[in-house]
Order: sequence, then structure tokens, then C-alpha cells
Amino acid sequence: MPASNNKRLRFIVWLVAMATMLVGMLTMGRHASVIDTDFMALLPDSERSPLAQLAVEDAARKMERRLLFIIESDDEQQAKAAAVQWQAYLDNWEFVTRIDSQRQQMQMFELLFPARYQLLDSSARQWLEAEQHQQVTQRALQSIYSPFSGVTANELSQDPWLLFRNFSNQGAEKNRFSLVQGQLLSNQNGRFQFFIQGELAASPYQFETHEKIQHLMSEASRLQRETGVDIYYQGVGFFVEEAAAAAQSEISIIGGGSLAAVVILILSVFRSVRPLALCLFSVGTGVLSALFATVVVFGSVHSFTLVLGASLIGVSVDYAFHYLSLRACTINAWRPHSAIQKLKPVLLLGLVSSCLAYSGLGLTGFPALIQLALFSSVGLSAALLAVLLIYPQLTQSPAQHNPINFARAIHEIVERYGSSRFNVGLIGLLLIVSAFGLQRLEFNDDVRHLQSASERLIKHEQAVTALTGFDQSQQWLVLLGSTQEDLRQAEQELENQLQDFIKKGTISGFNSVHQFVPSTALQQQNYLLSEQLIEKQSADIQASLGLDRIVQLPEFQAVTWQQVEQAAAGLPYLAGQLEQGTHYSIITLQGLHPDSTINGLKTDIPGVQVLFVARAQEVSALMHHYRYQVLLLVAIACALVFGLLTIKLTIKDAFAVVTPPLFACLLALAVPGLLGISANLFNVVALLLILGISLDYSLFLRFHGDQVHSTMAVLLAGITTLLSFGLMGLSSNFAVSSFGMTISVGILASWLLAPAIAGRKHFRKVIQCPAS
Repeated sequence: MPASNNKRLRFIVWLVAMATMLVGMLTMGRHASVIDTDFMALLPDSERSPLAQLAVEDAARKMERRLLFIIESDDEQQAKAAAVQWQAYLDNWEFVTRIDSQRQQMQMFELLFPARYQLLDSSARQWLEAEQHQQVTQRALQSIYSPFSGVTANELSQDPWLLFRNFSNQGAEKNRFSLVQGQLLSNQNGRFQFFIQGELAASPYQFETHEKIQHLMSEASRLQRETGVDIYYQGVGFFVEEAAAAAQSEISIIGGGSLAAVVILILSVFRSVRPLALCLFSVGTGVLSALFATVVVFGSVHSFTLVLGASLIGVSVDYAFHYLSLRACTINAWRPHSAIQKLKPVLLLGLVSSCLAYSGLGLTGFPALIQLALFSSVGLSAALLAVLLIYPQLTQSPAQHNPINFARAIHEIVERYGSSRFNVGLIGLLLIVSAFGLQRLEFNDDVRHLQSASERLIKHEQAVTALTGFDQSQQWLVLLGSTQEDLRQAEQELENQLQDFIKKGTISGFNSVHQFVPSTALQQQNYLLSEQLIEKQSADIQASLGLDRIVQLPEFQAVTWQQVEQAAAGLPYLAGQLEQGTHYSIITLQGLHPDSTINGLKTDIPGVQVLFVARAQEVSALMHHYRYQVLLLVAIACALVFGLLTIKLTIKDAFAVVTPPLFACLLALAVPGLLGISANLFNVVALLLILGISLDYSLFLRFHGDQVHSTMAVLLAGITTLLSFGLMGLSSNFAVSSFGMTISVGILASWLLAPAIAGRKHFRKVIQCPAS
């Protein structure tokens, strides 16, 4: 086949592949968001039972759409006017459904009032069980004759003992807001607060939702400025939007910074636009291929993967630098295919070694790292294929600018440094510093330290929690059973124990479905007690109140949670049924210290499984486990890479190639200890990437260290890599900044150590290379 036809065929194949992936990405992105911003999606599932995991996820999905707003002012009328405006805004916006508290209360009244004789408050139940029926009557009379009771004649005729009123007030004792003229109003800390609830029409993790939430926050700020009130809000959506905005900004800064650095370097060294276009071509191929493969395998790509993966793919420009440097430094006739044959063995060996190191990320079982391993390995492979297959076709002519003097100057400096005694002392100093830092190193595996919410959002969340008592921390008792009735009875048994924990100060309170809807068995018991009350006290209450007729006990009809859930949305109770048929309910615990647990709680209830779930604690424990696992994988990866190199190289050469990355890893891990800051899992994960990136420097300086083009390429690669990962240190995400700092130190150390170890006594022709 003629060379021109072969060139055309390669271009056609490449264009078809790129077009296919691009169309695939656009198609998948049209049906669902391909960028995931859920921080918890990065983390592994806990080791609890699968059904409990499903229950927690189902409950979390119900909670994630909730939005809570507090409008506060010193002046009640001012706060009320702002609340009315905000309610009107939410009502006119299809993206948020406002929960109408007045309508909700009416719906609940219509459902529960007919069942008033089977819904007893704890005091009434205790009196009736003790056959102190007159106490119920006496309490009712005291309330009726109180000037502030607000009891109507219609209410007395249907519920003379005020059973429903007292049952409702029992739940309202911990509710800090009262319904006044259709508004939930409270007076705390000398100020007036109006409470408004809403629900998002779509998941907060959908990409389209972020813009809507941003608009919502802007409107809240505008209303606050115009009315002079304080507006606080709480909800998962606000944190997701902030994280998404930060990720987009950082992707632009880190990716844009890396790109700008590459552009400046290429134009400064090669003095031509063609090398720049070639670099963008190979990097773009890598990014698109990695993005497509990740979305196909995982269904989406996380913003975390995009930030880190984009920088790792940026390392793929190293392959382009080696080829372009050889082309620019070739004095005699330029033969591109001969150049590729010269570079291919070391480039392929470097790729295999890097992918082998990155594959260690995938062996951890950590979702974030598995995705990053695939993204990086596919991207680097695609970028190298672009260099090997397409570059020769696009560079038939010699370079227009020949930076041979610049390359020789760099080579001479590196050669003197690599063969001097100074580097021996430098190696010893780095090892001593590393030992000192490692001795002081401390780890903090608490996942909450990795979340980087702004002080503004934290202030909002704390304010809403303090005023409403709604704690968003996921510290739950998860109950699993065959029916909701079994769960109600189990909740009743657990509530008696939880009251003791409140008295001890372990928790400040709890919410359960049973507090709102008792079990059918308890409703039947209450019904029988009410029957005795009517029998014993109906004549007395009728005479005292002058009622026209004797109270009649209505027919018993159990109220179920399903009825309540359908009647009123937005209740702070969590229960449901999984697809497998298992029912679940959740008791949310309030005021429990983040690192505490419910020790001594008896959860051995027949037919019901009870689990204590503290998601943050569980994930932190898993991160502790994975940290040790990744450290082991680093050691295994070093051994595997060494073994792979010994297949093609001598043991001495393999040792010289592996040692700089290994020493660099030790120094990088020691840096947090030297700075007096805690390290985390992502500092350890960075070691695998240091190993993968640094191997290229060692390989080229070991086997092409005698050639000026190789030294220049390694310098350019080191600079771009440092800029890429150095910018990560500026990230607001603590995981990303930890990652970037560790890799930056490791890359700098490996770049300094590679000439001293891999290139030492080897700035001579180890492999004879033709001029071109």
C-alpha cells in the first residue's frame, strides 16, 4: 500500500474513532448528566448488610431533595412580609414544590381526628392503664376553662376529653414552631423566625439542578438585601451546587494552567505552532478516550476524577515531548519512522510501567480510585497511540527551529550534576529529612475533613439546625422487618430505651414514625382504654360541659403509615419498602456526638433487624482500612515494576530505574509530617502516581541519557507535571490539595534523583542511536 494511502487510512480510522466517542458522549449526556458531583459516590459502600445499605440509600434519596428556609428578623411584621414574598416566589417556580404547612395540618387532621380514641398521649395512657379515668377528665376541664385554650364548641361535642389535641401537642412539644395564620412561626433568642419547607423537583446531583439552586440562592440574597431580614437555608442541594461550582472552576484553573504552561513551553522551545498543535492533538485524544471509557463503564465521571485525571492525562504530553525533542535536535536527515522505532521500546516500557502502577488504584475497591485508574490508563494509552501512529504522518519535514544549543546546555548541566559528588550528599540529606518527617507523620482518616464546605454554608446549616432542631447528620437506627406493623412495635420498644439515653445526655432527642403513628396493636390497646374512659366518665363530662348527647365511640379503623405518607408530604420521618419486599424505618438521633455510639441499646427484637448507622464514622473506618491497603499496593507495585524491568534489563539497570521513584515516594509521604499537618488516604494514593510518572524520567535518563534530546524532553516533562499538580495544591477540596501537594513534592524529588541515580555514570552512549 502506498505511503499516502496508509497515511490517509490512519487519519480516517482516527477520525472515525474520535467521532464515535464524541457522538457517544453527546448522546449519553443528553439522556443523563455524565458528570457526577456527589461526594459520597467517591466513597466505598459500608460493610453493613445489603438490605440495610439499600434502606440507607433510599432514605438518603428522600432527604436529599428537601430544602429548609428560615426567615428571621427583630420585627415580626417585617419577617412575615419577607416570608410571604418567599413563599410566593417558590409557589411560582416549578423547580421547587413548597410544602404548605396549613394544608398539611388540615390533611393530617382529616386523617387522624376520626381515630382520636386510638391515639393517646403518654399521660392519658398512663392514667387509663392505672384506672385513673378522672385524671383525664380533670385535665380536659382545666384546659377548657383556661382563657387561652381556644377550645371550640364543635371540638367539645366531638372530643370532650381533648384526646386529639393532647396527642398532637405531645408531638409539638419538641416542635419549636407553631402554625399561626398559615405560617410556621417561632420566637427564639428575642427574634421572630418563619419556617418554610420545600422540595426539589429533581435530584440535586443532576447537572441541570446546579444552575437552578444557584439561582435560588441568588434570589434569597436579593430578598435579604431588599427587606433587611436574615435568610438561612439548609439542604443537600446547596452543598452539591457549591461543590460543583468549585469543581468547574478548579477544572478550568488547573486544566487551563497546565495548558497555558504547555503552550508557553512549546512555543518558547520549538518556536513553531505545529508542535503545539501536535501536543494538543495527542492530549485531546487521551482526554476524550478516557472520558468515553469511564462513562461507558461507570455511567458517569465524577468531578474529582476530572480534576485529577485531567492532570494525569496532561502528563501524556511527555510522550509528545520526547518525539518532538528528537525531531528538533536532529541535525542530519529527518526520518520520522526511524525516530519512532528508536523511541518506541522505552515509551512502551514506560507506559506499561505507569499503567501497572496506576492499576494498583483499581485493586483498592475504592470507587474514586477505580475510576481514576481507568481514566488515567486509557488516557495515557490513547495519547501514546496518537504519538506512535499519527505523529510520523504529520511530521514528514524537519523542524523549522533547531534548539540544539539550548538542549546541549541543559544536557551539560544535568551531566555535571549527575556525575558530581554533590548529588551523593543530596541523596543522603533527602533520606535523613524523609526519616525525620515519617517519624512525625500522623494520619487523620475522618472523612468529614475531606469535605470542604464554605464557612457561609456551614453557618447557614448551623443556624437552621439550632432554630429547628433538625439535625442533618446521618446517625440513625435502621430497622428492617417484613411489615411496617412489626417495625412500629419495634420502634415502641426502642423508644422506651432511648428515653433513658436522653436522661443520660447521650442524645437530645429522636424522631420515629411510631411517635406519629403508633402500631396497630397499640392503637387497639388505646381504643380499649378509651372505651373504658367513655364508660366510666361520659356522664361526668356530659354534666360538667352541658353536652346534649352522650359521647359515642366510633368504629375502630387502624391508621397506617402509608395513609399518613400519602396525606402529607415533607414529614421528618423516614420509612418505606424496598424492591425486595423488605420494609424499613429509620429512627433519627439528635444531639449525638459525631464520634459516639449508642452503647447498651438492646436491639435483639424478634423478627426485626436493628442496626446503628453513622455513615461518616463507617466511611472513616473504611478509609483507614484502605490507607493500609494502598500502602501495601505501593510496595507490591514497586516489586512488580522491578520484576518487569528485569525481564528486559539487567538487575543493576532495573535497580537504578526504580530507586529514584521509591526515594521520591518516601520524601513525598514525609512532607505532611515535616509541615506538622495530618495526612490522609489521598496522600498515600498519590504515591502510586508518583511511581508511575517518575519511572519515565528514570528510564529515559538511563537509556537515552547520553542524548541531548532526551535530557531536554525530561526537563520539559518535569516542568509541565510540576505545574499541573502544583496547581492542585490550590484546590479548595482538601483531598485534591493533599493529592497535588504530595505528587508535586514527589515529582520534584524524582526529577532531582533520576540524574543522580538512574543517570549516574551513564551519561555515555548506552544504546547507540543513529542520527535519525
